[in-house]
Parts: sequence; C-alpha cells; structure tokens
Amino acid sequence: MNTEYSFETGIFSGNYDILKNDRRVGFIKSSLFSRKATAEINGKQYEFRDNRWLKPKTAEIFDASGNVIGKIKYDFDDDDDSINSINAASIKINDEISYWLHTGFNKDWKIHNPFGLNILYSPLSYFSTRGKIVANKENGEKLLSGLYVMHSFAKWGYAMLAGGVIVIISIAAVLLFTNIPISDILRWIF
Repeated sequence: MNTEYSFETGIFSGNYDILKNDRRVGFIKSSLFSRKATAEINGKQYEFRDNRWLKPKTAEIFDASGNVIGKIKYDFDDDDDSINSINAASIKINDEISYWLHTGFNKDWKIHNPFGLNILYSPLSYFSTRGKIVANKENGEKLLSGLYVMHSFAKWGYAMLAGGVIVIISIAAVLLFTNIPISDILRWIF
C-alpha cells in the first residue's frame, strides 16, 4: 500500500516541510551556503553533511546520537546502460543501496532499489515550491535523503544561475560605461 506525503519549500530555500494528511511530519533545514542540514521525520532526527559546499561528491547521514548511518554518493557511474539518467546519486543506509534518478526532462525524480523500494517525488511544476511524494514502503531516512539530494542539485543550479547573471551584468556594464564595441567583446569571449 502506498503512503502519500506532500512537501513545501520556498524559492531559493534549503528548507523543506514534509506533510502527511496536511500535518507536518518532517522537515529539512539548511542554508544554501552551508554544507550541513538538520532533518526530522516522524520524530527521528538526522543530520546530513556534504564533503564540500558546491557540487559535493559525497554526503554522510548521521542519526541523533551522531553515528554515521548512511552515505550519499553524487554523480555515480551506473553500470546499467539501460537507465538513462541525469543528476543521479546512490544512497546507502544500513548496508542497503538505493538509487536516486531524475530521468530525461521529466520534472519528477525517484528513489528505487532491488528490494522493491520506490519513492516518487512529483513537484507540481518545474519551478514549483510544492509537490507530492508517494512511497510504497515506510522508510523515513530514504524519503529525507531523496529531498536532500534534490536540494544539493538545486543549490548547484542556483550557483550556476547566479554566475550567469553576474556575467550578463558585467558585459552590460562594460558596454554601457566603455567605448568597446560589442563585436570586440564577443570575439574576446568566443
């Protein structure tokens, strides 16, 4: 039997609320400029720690006592060529490996493993701050991990967006405040 949740976050936010039947049952709290996040689901507390701020390779998952209970590996190379995925990660908790996939240009992402676990995350749209989660098994750690992986990829996307905006503003400033022709600037860039 499937269990349905919903999630909410703010634009450019690292905080997520997890709801079940319109009642808050969990959360993830993180700053976009931090390598750590605190999380809770069904009264159990966790902490995620990335190995670096932007585009991390790994993240460790800690329980409330500070024990490492799992690890997330980002951008792994899957040997199964039949899976056409982008932004993939593996999540290992208690010696059970699951895979996080965001396939093609679909807005949805999922966690699955060979033991039958399937958790589907469906934002209402590409840029939505809300969505639903459908899990075929109760596994709070994996459910939180899936949202945390999405947060990590979103943080990288926000940084790339900010970098692009800075470049555009810089080019506009050069064009406005100098006599350099745009053709010279484009020749210098390309």
